[in-house]
Amino acid sequence: MSRKWERMVYKNSKELNAKRKKAGHAPISVSAEEQMDVFKGRSWFLPALLVACSLFFAIVSVALYETQTLYWITVIGYLALGVMYFLRRPYIKIGKQKLATRRMGVDKVFDAGEIESITVQSGSIAIQIKGKRT
Repeated sequence: MSRKWERMVYKNSKELNAKRKKAGHAPISVSAEEQMDVFKGRSWFLPALLVACSLFFAIVSVALYETQTLYWITVIGYLALGVMYFLRRPYIKIGKQKLATRRMGVDKVFDAGEIESITVQSGSIAIQIKGKRT
């Protein structure tokens, strides 16, 4: 379908769904935001670094015979943080006009007009955003 036709269909379906919602009926179509492909990755470096720091602190503590409770809570905290970052997988959502990813715990959404270039390499993809945004 052409872009003009897609916009017209989206506009009409949005109006019709609003009317159906007022009447108490189910919507006839889903919104465009829900039709995004999700690709998940795996983060290795930061979790491995946090677990290594936790093990280092534990080994140093045993070598110095420190048995303070707060020190062991710190060691367990680093270990738990490493496991949490390992289980929380990074992702990218790709739609027809939008691209979304999670940065610093917040979903960042970019329109197609904001993307300057996309570089594909083996094992990674680099997306460059126009302007000051990174």
